[in-house]
Amino acid sequence: MPAQVIASLVLMTGLWVAASPRFLTLQTGDTNTATDVIVGLVAAGVGTLALSRSGFPGIQFTSLVVGVWVVLIASFMLDARRAGAAPWYWSNTWSGTVLAVLALAELSTLRTAAH
Repeated sequence: MPAQVIASLVLMTGLWVAASPRFLTLQTGDTNTATDVIVGLVAAGVGTLALSRSGFPGIQFTSLVVGVWVVLIASFMLDARRAGAAPWYWSNTWSGTVLAVLALAELSTLRTAAH
């Protein structure tokens, strides 16, 4: 998969993470979405940087860290704190997994290109 496609997918996934709490109905009425907005905008920024600077492994590593954060920390914190947040939880879980897989794919292409 070309680096530009991966960077575009990271950008779109980051935008989804930032915007998804507004689209997914929370049964609890809680609107504390700061974590998703911040992490989503960071992922979108990483995707934008990757579009402008290909071949820089630090960008893909940051994307991997953001993906792991969304899957392991943000999703499980959300599930533990909000009883009615199942759609949001699954959205974060899948989005974080997509970010991590895309970052690993990009890092593997960089590693094979360096050899």
